[in-house]
Amino acid sequence: MRYLLAAEADRIQDLLFRSSQLREVAGGSQMLKRFCDDVPSLLGRALGVPLEVITAGGGGFFLSFADPAHAQQFGPALAEAYSRATGGTLSYAAQAEPYESDADYGAASQRAAARLQAAKHAGRRIALPQTPYVAFCESCGVGLAEAHTAVWDEVEDPHYVCGACRQKANEGRGLLDSLRSFYQKILGSTDLKGWDIAHSADDIARHDSRRYVAYIVADGNGMGGVFRQCSKAQATALSKRLEEAIQDAVVSPLRVLMKNEDAAEQTGLLPVLPLIMGGDDLFALVPAPWALDIAGRLCNAFGEAMTSFVEEQGLPIAVTMTAAVVVCKANYPYLLAHEIGEARLSEAKRVVKALADALKLPVGAVDFEVVLGSQLAPDSTARSYRSTLRPYFLTDSPDIRKWGLPLSTLLEARWELAHLPAGRRSELRELFDQANTVTTPNEGAWNGKLDALVDRVKQVDPSTAGSDQAREPSRLEKQLTKLGGVHLEDWPRLARTHRAERWAGHGLGDLLRVWDWALRVDMPRRLYEGGGE
Repeated sequence: MRYLLAAEADRIQDLLFRSSQLREVAGGSQMLKRFCDDVPSLLGRALGVPLEVITAGGGGFFLSFADPAHAQQFGPALAEAYSRATGGTLSYAAQAEPYESDADYGAASQRAAARLQAAKHAGRRIALPQTPYVAFCESCGVGLAEAHTAVWDEVEDPHYVCGACRQKANEGRGLLDSLRSFYQKILGSTDLKGWDIAHSADDIARHDSRRYVAYIVADGNGMGGVFRQCSKAQATALSKRLEEAIQDAVVSPLRVLMKNEDAAEQTGLLPVLPLIMGGDDLFALVPAPWALDIAGRLCNAFGEAMTSFVEEQGLPIAVTMTAAVVVCKANYPYLLAHEIGEARLSEAKRVVKALADALKLPVGAVDFEVVLGSQLAPDSTARSYRSTLRPYFLTDSPDIRKWGLPLSTLLEARWELAHLPAGRRSELRELFDQANTVTTPNEGAWNGKLDALVDRVKQVDPSTAGSDQAREPSRLEKQLTKLGGVHLEDWPRLARTHRAERWAGHGLGDLLRVWDWALRVDMPRRLYEGGGE
């Protein structure tokens, strides 16, 4: 008889984001990974408690014991160790679940997970020390300072810092070493001499003349359901493979980008700062110009790798991933960017789940948000027409046409319209913004205004030069058709909610909004330039 104990770190994102420095966030992620990798086994030896670590990643643990008393002893000890090491709290099931053999593991793991959730709802926590006569940490503003020291080499002045932020800073200083294999994969070389990692959003902003950066929030679709179907051995193998798969997925598009001559101009700087990269969760800072393509490619790479792996494990399940991209100025607070990304990711995953249920088609998706200045552009609330088709799906299957468009269609349109004059883009964007207030196709002469704009663009379109312009569609007309149709009555009507609401959408409004940040990683940036008045 064995006994299964479930434990999980509480409010991990709050712990990681409780710092003012991005490298402390990244360091905190490495600190959590180090705890998951090393502490359970070390703690077991220190306590004289033999245990089997089945899964330990992303702050979640499934631990197996031969003696229920050992499990009872280990839960509080693990929570105490987590509190001392990270400054955070960890919940554990009040009782371990018995199981007789590996064949019984699946049912036991579900019972153990239920006990863990009950413990989380009960609110049992490690009490943190408090006293009114000490300084608060100047990084997180929450923890009690334990030292007054210079944390970063380039900042000579000492600061009050708590133990957790000090530990995260220590990990942050060693990021190049702890992520060495990750960066080696991006470069395709074991030699990192002459290369440095980004320490801030300002470093990543060097890739964009307007000083914009992009945060990617990504999460696997339905991974909890995959784990529920796993045996003990499969769960252990899957947990380990996730760590490799998420890294390889991020590496995949960035390796292509590093071969791009434009990226090579950013000498010595590796173009990514992974802030959270554990399990199937990702929060990363990347160069804004290629953000959408990076997000799409990494989701596809993760899905392909994990689908192949679970099939090898005897589980014929198609694994997919969904991502949200938040484009903002380098000085925009990363915590707000993450909140926006989580909101967009949640909505995209809802649509993906509805599509999978309706069409029996597992698919990933990419959504995005652009923060202009310090404000979000308002979403359309019109019932009839919306100049958006977000999110964009990671499949070319024709079955999704009533749900939206592939991301590849949006990126292809950006490439085909690369030389669309900036003035005409501005007019088109204004016109598509007006479509959000239209309720009937004939209202406001919208179709006529678009036809007039299309004709003006066609006169200078090199693709129709020397041809019969009355019959040959211009590049703009072709892409308008691919992105939803030319006239309002042609726009596809979508039904993505549980309500009977249906609305017509178009992708050109999305493209114009994310224009500067929809470049392909495998195409030189200079080939996108040349549009002008």
